Amino acid sequence: MALNFFVVAVLLLTQSGPNRSVTPQVSSPSQAFAYANALMEEWNAAIKAGKRPRIRTAPTNLVWWRANALCSSFPLESVAGEELYWLAKLCEVQPAKALPAAEKYFAGNGLPHEPEARLLLAEPQVKTTRNWESVWGTL
Repeated sequence: MALNFFVVAVLLLTQSGPNRSVTPQVSSPSQAFAYANALMEEWNAAIKAGKRPRIRTAPTNLVWWRANALCSSFPLESVAGEELYWLAKLCEVQPAKALPAAEKYFAGNGLPHEPEARLLLAEPQVKTTRNWESVWGTL
């Protein structure tokens, strides 16, 4: 556990400098999600290619930290359409925000991510209500 925190601290220090922000300015939840998961994607790609990743363990703590920091920068009222899906995905670490984003996404038309969004909706429902029975209708 201490090693994970050390790795996260090293990553944060190497990514931020005097003129760089740890959380960059992003204009949409999809860009924020891509940024938050970039290291995990790089890690998974190295594993899939049979190469040794830069980091020995999956950078889940850093992904969680980035997503948590970026989630609060998008008010639910200012997001619409497919970006609601990406907001729900970005805010998985904050079920109280992910649930309304996923619900609002389903209120729209033309849902390109419907199967994945149903799972996104089910997870915060369980975390919020602490009851699996409320999820069966969603799934």
